[in-house]
Amino acid sequence: MDRWVESWSSQIATALALVLVLCGLLTAISPFAIHCILPGLMQLVAAAVILSIEAPSFVAFLSFARGVGRFIEGKPYWFKTSIYAVVTLVPFIVGVSMGCFGPAFILGFLASLGITALFGLLVLG
Repeated sequence: MDRWVESWSSQIATALALVLVLCGLLTAISPFAIHCILPGLMQLVAAAVILSIEAPSFVAFLSFARGVGRFIEGKPYWFKTSIYAVVTLVPFIVGVSMGCFGPAFILGFLASLGITALFGLLVLG
């Protein structure tokens, strides 16, 4: 794996987490799919977790962000990957079971999956 992927992984994950925030908001406030509120809110929580790990200064207004960022800071990539896999799969499973198949929900899932895949590739080398 190229060194640029390792050095830019935090910035790429932050950008994809911002896409996830937008998609989570659109999913949660969609007037056409009332059953997508919970999956949209779960995507917002996933984005908050990812942003607090990758960019704690970006979400400094969240009181837990700095503590989470410090806790995860020295951990290996497999630890981050497992956290990202959980926060990717849980909203997706809940959303699919509730019948939420909107484009914003799917795009948010793909953004979160991209973050997980990025760190998964860093684990594999």
